[in-house]
Amino acid sequence: MEKQKGASIVIWIIGVILLAIVIVIAIHFMQEEINKNQQEDIKTEMLQVQAKAKIVLEKYNVDNNNGLKGQKMEDKTLQEKYGIEQIENYYKWTKEILAELGLQETILQEGEYYLVNYDTEEVIYSQGYKAENGEIYYKLSEIK
Repeated sequence: MEKQKGASIVIWIIGVILLAIVIVIAIHFMQEEINKNQQEDIKTEMLQVQAKAKIVLEKYNVDNNNGLKGQKMEDKTLQEKYGIEQIENYYKWTKEILAELGLQETILQEGEYYLVNYDTEEVIYSQGYKAENGEIYYKLSEIK
C-alpha cells in the first residue's frame, strides 16, 4: 500500500507539471495571436486613413475650396521621434477628423492622432506599434 501511495503522488506531481507546461505554452501562443491581431488592426486602420487622405487630396486638387483636412504640423521635435525629414508636410488627424471623414470606428484613444503626408501618402500613428523585438514602429511603411 505504501508503494502505491508514493507512486500515485509522483504521478500526480508529474501530471501537474505537465499541465503547467501546457498552460504556459498555450498562453504564449495566445499572446502571439493577440499581438498579431493588434498589428493587423493598426495596419488596417492606417490603410483606411491613407485611402481617405488620397480622396481628400483628389478633392482638393479638383477644387481648392475643399481644403486639406487636419492641422498642419510645425512641431520640430516630432521629426526626430518619428524619423521624418520635414514635419511641415504632415497634417494631424484626430478622432474628430476621422469621424468627419466617415471613420467613426477607430482605435485611437484620447490624445492619440495620425500624421498624414498628402504628397508621399505616408501615415504615422502617434502611439506606434510595439513589435515582439521591442521596437516601436510608427509609420505605415514600416508596419507593412
